[in-house]
Amino acid sequence: MGQGPSIARGNSNASRLLAPTLFPLPSDESYMPENTYLDVELEIVSAKNIIAGDYLGVTALLNGQLSSSDAYVVIEADGRRVAWTFPVFSTLEPVWNEKFFFRNVRLDSLCKLFLYDKDVNADDELGVTQFTTIIRMLNISFHGRNAGTIVVRVKSFPVEPLSYIRLYEYGPVRYSVHSSIAAGLMTMSTSNNAKIESLAYHIQLHNIPLFLAKNYEWNKDYPTIQRIFSSDYPESFVLRQAIMTQHAVIYTHGPNKSKYGAISAPADFFELIHHGRRQGNPVLFTYVITQNGWYFSETGATFFKDMLSKHMLHSGAAFSVLYAGEFRVDDHLFGEPKLVIDNDSGTYAPPKEDLPRLVALMENNFPGMAVEAVDRENQESQRIRKEILEDKPLAISFFLALDSPADLKLNCALGRKVSRSFHVVIGIVNVVPVSPTSFLVPATFRCGRARQSFNYKSGICEFPAAAPSPFSYLHRKITMGNSSSTSSTPDKTVLDVELELVSAKDIAAGDYFDMKAALKGKVASSDAYALIEVGGQKMAWTRPILDTREPVWNEKFFFRNVKPDTICNLYLLDEDFDGDDALGQTQFTATNTEGSVTTFELPIARNGNAAGVILVNVKSHFTEPYGDGQLQQYGPVHYSAHLSIASGIFTQSMTDDDKLQSSAYHVQLHNIQLILPNDHEWNKNYPTIEKIFSSDHPESPVLRKAVAAEHELVYCHAATTQYGQLYEPSDFFKLVNYGQRLEKRVLFTYAITPTGWYFSETGAAFLKDMLSKHMLHSGAAFSVKYAGEFHIEHNLFGKYKLVIDNNSGTYAPPMADLPKLKAIFEVNFPGISIEAKDRDDEEVKKARQEILNAWT
Repeated sequence: MGQGPSIARGNSNASRLLAPTLFPLPSDESYMPENTYLDVELEIVSAKNIIAGDYLGVTALLNGQLSSSDAYVVIEADGRRVAWTFPVFSTLEPVWNEKFFFRNVRLDSLCKLFLYDKDVNADDELGVTQFTTIIRMLNISFHGRNAGTIVVRVKSFPVEPLSYIRLYEYGPVRYSVHSSIAAGLMTMSTSNNAKIESLAYHIQLHNIPLFLAKNYEWNKDYPTIQRIFSSDYPESFVLRQAIMTQHAVIYTHGPNKSKYGAISAPADFFELIHHGRRQGNPVLFTYVITQNGWYFSETGATFFKDMLSKHMLHSGAAFSVLYAGEFRVDDHLFGEPKLVIDNDSGTYAPPKEDLPRLVALMENNFPGMAVEAVDRENQESQRIRKEILEDKPLAISFFLALDSPADLKLNCALGRKVSRSFHVVIGIVNVVPVSPTSFLVPATFRCGRARQSFNYKSGICEFPAAAPSPFSYLHRKITMGNSSSTSSTPDKTVLDVELELVSAKDIAAGDYFDMKAALKGKVASSDAYALIEVGGQKMAWTRPILDTREPVWNEKFFFRNVKPDTICNLYLLDEDFDGDDALGQTQFTATNTEGSVTTFELPIARNGNAAGVILVNVKSHFTEPYGDGQLQQYGPVHYSAHLSIASGIFTQSMTDDDKLQSSAYHVQLHNIQLILPNDHEWNKNYPTIEKIFSSDHPESPVLRKAVAAEHELVYCHAATTQYGQLYEPSDFFKLVNYGQRLEKRVLFTYAITPTGWYFSETGAAFLKDMLSKHMLHSGAAFSVKYAGEFHIEHNLFGKYKLVIDNNSGTYAPPMADLPKLKAIFEVNFPGISIEAKDRDDEEVKKARQEILNAWT
């Protein structure tokens, strides 16, 4: 193997010279139990006077030296090689300054550092050392003699180990990008496009053996590669050696051949591979995963030509790999990129059963990444693969020349202004001429190439608006010459807006002769909250501030894709049990504040009369349209946790366990209508609830009103209500006590409506004797966006995972919308580990029964 630590075999005395040592104790701990675990930060700083690996090298001679090394360090913990630095070239005094992070490190974990010289054929040993202090210069030993010194820094602290107790690495993921020598020779004359095509990537994925523990040998049923691997062919050894050499050449290291870096977020990965595009067109990548990392390149790379097997080249003709296939980058929610990866490798043919492990590996290394793993037999994936390789258009561009561009009506998600007189529409869409200057584009169309170049090899259809063509559907390629004008980057035409609702004064009263107001010497008060409407869409609202006419909220909300001059309405309402009273409204216009905070004191009007003022802070700036250009909310997710009124009377004597069981939660999920546009009506095949919803039962209005009243009681706002914001997945899991009570798992019942996610423990006291738990959470709504149950599981390394389903007899939402259900949580809680499963899934039914049985 060329680019993991490819160690020269032979004398291994160096690895036995020194007794292994322990990770150093934290400096502030004089004693810790033997079962203590550590989080460790290890920085490999530099080395001096190391052994030379190369003599009479050209670079060394230019530096006035006769010898040098291309040195890198391999880190071994618990006898397992877990990470390595990048090589530093042509020096005997390398400086790395690289940090590595490890979790679940035992006090007695063995740690050793090995130095190697990077070579094309095999890497030479330069020595081994150990460390025992927080920072010091360590002696390097090689075959019993001094071989220089190395500086390391170690920082560690005791932690409670995760339930899955194994040492593992975390933090930024290192990579190297290699330009093939053949392409490198032509660097001065090769286009940037050709250089990108010729790149090979090596990503040092963390914790590979923990996810992909099984090796998959070469495919005995693939005749093409038998003469490479099979001992029945005498030439196999020579051919394998040739491929290994080619692998080493492609993944060679050098100051002008390699680029090094670290991936800290999914966006870094997609940027590294140019968002899976070249010249605006999607490309396919071929990959293998070995114990040393993830190796890949474009499937059409020049160095692949005449190769019997692309996967074999990336693996270095290895007899087995941990996984292999192809991947591409698709658009996900709001135009965000998604990694679509498969097992399409004839050489190794890894089974589809390990695809979930492949997804888990990527999610562990790149938290928050959208990943989809599909089998090589997947029909849709095969179709897209064929289109990419045949360079067929994945979209049709309509280039509209207009006499009166101001009157052009186009869906903002589709239109891109090229100049004053031209617009371009991307995609295969229905375009219906409505008038000489108007074209109808269905709002249901979703632009599949948002935020990328729009210069696809799709052809251009040009026609004057003054003479619209009588077509209703166009799906053809028309060559109209150079289309470079459509590839210009979209202007920064929309706003990112941060809105803070600070406070209000002298607002109208919603309650008179209220007891709490009277105790404060007042005859009237309000439980005021503010509802935010942007461009006609009700987007968010504050918590109510109880018993005052001078509420202080200090709550921030974040919106993107806000068009300039959009009207933002603020409605003040008084929270009441039987219906919220209007206290007035005001408005302002979204304009560019150029990133500075602008404060507005807005007058509130109620029935034409002054009704106080509200103070708001607005900060905005121009940006490019995000995703498909639709108005979105983002940022922290607001929630409220409610104690049922019956329980609230006994709050002072209630245990934490009682409070957990008696709580109902309302989470104000963002962008519900965008992701879950369908409404699912009550289940006509569920006789139990017919008398609540069906007009055939005269008592239904009364029963529905009773259930709605119970909903208001359960979700009543009071002094015991807890409010907050969820910034990341861990905040959500903490809110629900990690899905357990009395150290036993609990089941939750939920409903998602246009106003949020409502849920409680399935066994909550207020759900007893209810005909339908989901009906209570929905407020007896005739339809919901989704409904079911969920529980919390431990994922790999003890991480928490949300497992959610559609198990609701009342609304019976379809399995087909489960991917959308999963998506809404991924959008609201980036990086969350989540599975969305059908109610008939055997694992779901088994887990549900186990949880319920534990409480009987």
